[in-house]
Amino acid sequence: MFCLVPEDHLILEARAEIFHKLSRYEDAERDAELVTRLRPLWPKGYFRRGVILSSLGHYEEALICFSICAVLENSADRVRNDFVKALQRYLNSGKILTGKRTSRATWWLNNCTLLEGTHKSREDEIVDIFNKTAISCSSSYENKKLHILLDKIFQEVERVKNSRSCGHVPVLSSDRVDPEDFECVLCCRTLWKPITTPCGHTYCSLCLDRCLDYSSNCPLCMTSLSQYLSSSEKLVTEFLTIALSSALPEEYNARLKAHLIETSAIVGNGFLDCCCANDSVVPVFVCTTAFPTVSCPLFVFEPRYRLMIRRAVESNGGRFGIAACVQQANGVKRYAEYGTILEIKDWVLLNDGCSILSNIGVRRFQVISRGERDGYDTAQVHYLVDDPIPQQSLQELTQLHDRVRQRGIKWFSQMSQDMQKKILHTFGEMPALESNWASLENGPAWAWWLVAILPLGKHLQVGILGTTCLEKRLRAIDKTLKHFDEQPSNIEAVSNSRENSLKTVAFRTSRLT
Repeated sequence: MFCLVPEDHLILEARAEIFHKLSRYEDAERDAELVTRLRPLWPKGYFRRGVILSSLGHYEEALICFSICAVLENSADRVRNDFVKALQRYLNSGKILTGKRTSRATWWLNNCTLLEGTHKSREDEIVDIFNKTAISCSSSYENKKLHILLDKIFQEVERVKNSRSCGHVPVLSSDRVDPEDFECVLCCRTLWKPITTPCGHTYCSLCLDRCLDYSSNCPLCMTSLSQYLSSSEKLVTEFLTIALSSALPEEYNARLKAHLIETSAIVGNGFLDCCCANDSVVPVFVCTTAFPTVSCPLFVFEPRYRLMIRRAVESNGGRFGIAACVQQANGVKRYAEYGTILEIKDWVLLNDGCSILSNIGVRRFQVISRGERDGYDTAQVHYLVDDPIPQQSLQELTQLHDRVRQRGIKWFSQMSQDMQKKILHTFGEMPALESNWASLENGPAWAWWLVAILPLGKHLQVGILGTTCLEKRLRAIDKTLKHFDEQPSNIEAVSNSRENSLKTVAFRTSRLT
């Protein structure tokens, strides 16, 4: 095996360990030194070389290797004891410490807590042991020697940390590589961004995600991947990526081009322009009516919407459209003509592949044309903004604005404490009044908050959402609130109606907390 891959760092490290156990220290050191050159950022290589150097009596070099290992690994439990022993032998071998000073330093070295998992950095802990050891050294020469060693350690640590190279990568001959070994069993193409599951199977990252939209088990062995699903960080298998690009460069480049073409199809449809320009194409989540500046939690479980949300996060800055499903005059159900762009504020992945989204309304849109992609709806949209308010109408509109706001506050205060708590938990507090509310593109935020909690029908909600006249919107709210004022007995019925409409969303928001 070694003849086939003479520069494989794993084989070299294993052989160095065998040579060391056979007391062939010189041969072991040669292999260990080659390992650190091949993989300058691999902590185990420095650990192995440090152990071998200690056996050779090269304690200064061993201490440097142990220090580099501690810094690279971010967990120095493995090197703690070896580091302490090497430092003790280094001090004793140079006869730096004598008499009582030697016994005092030896006691501290045997009982120190060097490099344990504390809040200090690895560099700080190394400095601590040298500073404490220096206390036992009375002469300036003894102190100086320790700090010279410390300087050497930090120079080597910085050199390794600043290294941009991952070392030499062994190159295999293409005739020894079977392209079928690098094929995804799901798409039957060359692996792209390969992900290796905990059960040991490897797939394209996109292929695996699409399969897990329908089942939380491994496509091959059916092992549960619930822990994988709940992790937001899914790391690409670096070894396979490097092996593929180096051993099969033509297949790798062809797969890269295919991936770029597929990605450009999404970009070409305007998905990356979501919320940026009119006539852009946005993905549409058909569910309910959301409103600008108002919270809209969602529970995502359908496979098509899992895919849509992933794409929104990856390419749209976490934004997507949402619209209510309404019944047309001809009896056909379709999503409404007006909707809202939502921005994802929090994305919680669950073990079963479902997710909980915490969103906020950003902009309103009108649907120009409808489409479909991979099972979910898309729409070419035109973004809506409120009409400018004429200066001569501002005073009258301000009076209407203040009256409706006070009426809304009064209506909310007459609800039961339990209902108020549920509304506040779902939609938050009523937004404060903006100083420039008359010039905002969506008008005052408090008005949308009231529309969200009022027991309005779907068509009326959609109609208010599509209204670009602030005065009409305020009068629609005022008319509804006035109806409740004239018939106080309806407040309890309204509360019950509102409670029923909040049941699903209350469940979703409770999962977020």
